[in-house]
Amino acid sequence: MQIDALHYDEAAMKFYLHEQPLDLPLSLFRLLRHLYQQRGQVCTREACAQAIWQEDYLPEYEADNLDKAIFALRQRLRKIDPNADYIQSRRGIGFWLEF
Repeated sequence: MQIDALHYDEAAMKFYLHEQPLDLPLSLFRLLRHLYQQRGQVCTREACAQAIWQEDYLPEYEADNLDKAIFALRQRLRKIDPNADYIQSRRGIGFWLEF
């Protein structure tokens, strides 16, 4: 993936993938912004959940919801780029944005 394939316009608070705007609900926007700000680093599941819900992560209650959010974000990216594999995971630890 090219460095500029995914970029964030901070003034507009909008992400673009291949120059196409990503229309994201607030929870997915927060998740992508967190991963984007930490790109190149593994973000823990706890940090991702905190970014989405702005509260402490309770894995026994929210693990499935976090996995669903990651899946939904991947699907949104693939609507624009069917080969998108930008969100990587380290099982049991967290996620990172790779491009």
